[in-house]
Amino acid sequence: MAESGFWRHADGALPNTLALAYVPLAQIAGVALLSQGFGWLWIPGVLLVAHAMVIAAYLIHDVAHHSVFADKRVTLIVGELLSWVCGAAYAPFRRIQHMHIRHHADRADVTLFDPRAFLLRAPAWLRRVVFALEWAYVPAVELIMHYQVVLRPFYNSRYRAERRRVVLVGLSRLAFFVALAMLGWQVLLGYGLAYLLFLTALFAADAYAHTYEFYLVADD
Repeated sequence: MAESGFWRHADGALPNTLALAYVPLAQIAGVALLSQGFGWLWIPGVLLVAHAMVIAAYLIHDVAHHSVFADKRVTLIVGELLSWVCGAAYAPFRRIQHMHIRHHADRADVTLFDPRAFLLRAPAWLRRVVFALEWAYVPAVELIMHYQVVLRPFYNSRYRAERRRVVLVGLSRLAFFVALAMLGWQVLLGYGLAYLLFLTALFAADAYAHTYEFYLVADD
């Protein structure tokens, strides 16, 4: 199907519009359910928030492939917004996009940080904690991968220019979490649980997507 002007493919206008609208609406609805307390609506609220993040993550994938929007500027803006929803906006969307395309081109899982080497160097007690959390289906390794992106600009001079971005994104996320806490601590707890479910769901899906080797690369 040919481009429609705004959309990359005209026949994707309706499904992409619905998916993009679903993400914020489901998040809002999920938070509303969480705010009702620990009643029978709390679990559906957790699942709804988690599902919205899963949809956002798969939209990031399609947006990164330039398969949603015809305009690259729109692609970048929407990619950044979706990354924020998924808690991944500490790194520029352009890097996420580049590393993902490289992953396809090289047919490898490429990364700038090797969690295996990190854990081998870590104290034994930390390894035991990480192994125990992973055993309990808490995605501890993925959380390490996420938060090293936050710290990278402060210990690697090559990414020093991203310090301002990390601080601003961090402040925006902090303000968001404070707003959730003001609605009730059960809302913040539910959102945190939803985020862990979101990461676990992506793991389950990726386990059957491909079996590429893991490679640490020196640059992006």
